[in-house]
Amino acid sequence: MRIKILEGDGQVFRAGQTSSKRVTVEIADASGQPASGVAVTFKLAAGRFASGLASEVLLTGADGKATIYGIHWDEQPGPAAIEVVAVSGTLRAELEIPVEIAAATGGERLVATSGTSKKWLWISLAVAGAAGGGLFALRGQNTTTAGAGPVAPGPSTLPGPPQVGPPTITIGKP
Repeated sequence: MRIKILEGDGQVFRAGQTSSKRVTVEIADASGQPASGVAVTFKLAAGRFASGLASEVLLTGADGKATIYGIHWDEQPGPAAIEVVAVSGTLRAELEIPVEIAAATGGERLVATSGTSKKWLWISLAVAGAAGGGLFALRGQNTTTAGAGPVAPGPSTLPGPPQVGPPTITIGKP
């Protein structure tokens, strides 16, 4: 049995960030044919997989390939490796895929790596839209009606800018 690196050999990753780059290996039997159903273990010493663990076990498909991605690399830049171990019955093969963890600059750490920042962007836009709508409605209160003068501000007029409280979550029926 042998392991061939298809993607990931010599790649450069950013320290402290989660990478979307794939690492793909192909497992072949002694005759060079793709080996399906082989347990392939990927191990990291300088990061964690999406599961939060330092190792992941995958089974090869009919094409003999196993692909892993979503690695969160440690903060320490420098050379690193992804250890790959393939086991099928009593057969075993292993190798290391050399990679480089490059220092991340301050600006790169500001890039969102999850949907959380996008959620807050949408909430901010919704709040800004609601505030704009409220100001438009308040501005419309100073119009005159037939036979009457300007409408005096009453208790329904809010002093100062609109206030938005913390979001609430309702579980079950409201």
